[in-house]
Amino acid sequence: MNIPFTQKDYNESTIKSLLLDKYTADYDENLKLLRKELEQGKEYNYIEYYTYLDNIRTHLDKYHYLDELMFNYEASYELKNEERKDVKNEDNATYIETLKSLLSTYDPLNITSEQVQILKDYLICHKGITLYNNMITYEFKEAITHKSNDRVTKKTLKNKLNANIKHYYAIQFISKIINNWYINTMKGNVIINIDLINMLVDDHNNILVNNRQNDDVSKESDIQNSSSLNPDTVVKSNRKEKKEKYIWYLNNNVGYANKINEEDMITKEKWNDMSLSELRKVIKISYEIDGKIYCWAHDATALYRSWKKIYKKFKTDKNFNNPHSNLEFSPEDKMKILITLGKRDFRYDKDFKFDRSPKYRYWFDSSDILRSEQVDTSAESNNPTNKRYDTDLIISEIEIDGIIYWEVKIIFYINKGIIIYKSVPGSFKLVRINIKADIIIDIEKLFNQLYLLHESDKILGKMIPFKIHPAFDTYNFKNIDEEEDYKIFYDMLFTIK
Repeated sequence: MNIPFTQKDYNESTIKSLLLDKYTADYDENLKLLRKELEQGKEYNYIEYYTYLDNIRTHLDKYHYLDELMFNYEASYELKNEERKDVKNEDNATYIETLKSLLSTYDPLNITSEQVQILKDYLICHKGITLYNNMITYEFKEAITHKSNDRVTKKTLKNKLNANIKHYYAIQFISKIINNWYINTMKGNVIINIDLINMLVDDHNNILVNNRQNDDVSKESDIQNSSSLNPDTVVKSNRKEKKEKYIWYLNNNVGYANKINEEDMITKEKWNDMSLSELRKVIKISYEIDGKIYCWAHDATALYRSWKKIYKKFKTDKNFNNPHSNLEFSPEDKMKILITLGKRDFRYDKDFKFDRSPKYRYWFDSSDILRSEQVDTSAESNNPTNKRYDTDLIISEIEIDGIIYWEVKIIFYINKGIIIYKSVPGSFKLVRINIKADIIIDIEKLFNQLYLLHESDKILGKMIPFKIHPAFDTYNFKNIDEEEDYKIFYDMLFTIK
């Protein structure tokens, strides 16, 4: 697919692997043979090739608002707002239409060097870089929010990404072309958001995380949930077979210097006594001592809890050691624990030492000035909130065109909500509503209700993709200027749970 943009010697090896005994010493002849091979297999062996080629040619047709997407980062999530300002101009429109035209006829095996250069000129430029960076941001935000009325389950995100996977591939393909062109001169990615599209394409099962701050795992509820999904005898039989196979996998320690342990070193619970859902959280970790390689099984949940306690106590995990060898767990071992459980890497959370975000109480003083104070929550330590610690509610007074508004926004911190995030942007605004100050009634009650909804995960929900509360979904990225709209918003906050 990217033959026109890669080196000839690299292409030779790819073409040779496809043509096999038809391969010749003539590069141009090989391209003709490969094109013929692809055409003959259009309905069979190479159907996927043509599917992805079609998506590359047409992926820009999805957007009917490319001017906003290209030049306004904030607009990348406000594109569907009917009140958005018109930012179109002739230069942008011409650029977009030309780029669409160039991509619509793209054929990696039937393109001249002049055509390749023109396409490069339109992709590898400031407008192209801005367009694809913002396009990725938009798609990522769309992926982690849920607009449907359907219930969000563990499969919702995966199904949603699978439905859009070919579109993501097209964006990833173009982004890689742009980055590869600049990589030697810029010594880094100019499409700085490329890790986000890579996540959507490749790593969503291990990287996008749905758990909340309260990481306690109820084994009883796990067992109940797994056994009550379907009482049918066939299903129960299948679960029994799967459990037997998993235990066989755990016990199979061929090639290691030890026999596998029959129970967890920390919990002392035997593998045979575990449910299938619990067994799926058991991992095998190996290490080498004196030339011999040992491998032991561990309950990943128990390791994770121990790890967090050690890190919180010592502010480091150097004392987080394998209980069988007393050797420090390797970075790969720690990542295996996180991925198995679908947990965030809490070590990179600057506020990890806090159990939750601070609570605030709002009131008016004698001069009718809105005040706030942090509420002491130490007495509630035995009843922790369920609020995700990768989101924050921020309420602030702002001025727009000389009018005072109260801005209500919720920030999603990708560097807290994603396991592997070191090179991705820091945060996204998922919710932002501006309420005209002089139409607000019961402002104390309003602000405290906003906080309570946020603390109980009622605005975004507890899982990714976030299902935004109807009040916020109705007015998201809009200004509330009329009393009637404010009353609708206010009533929805108190009546819809």
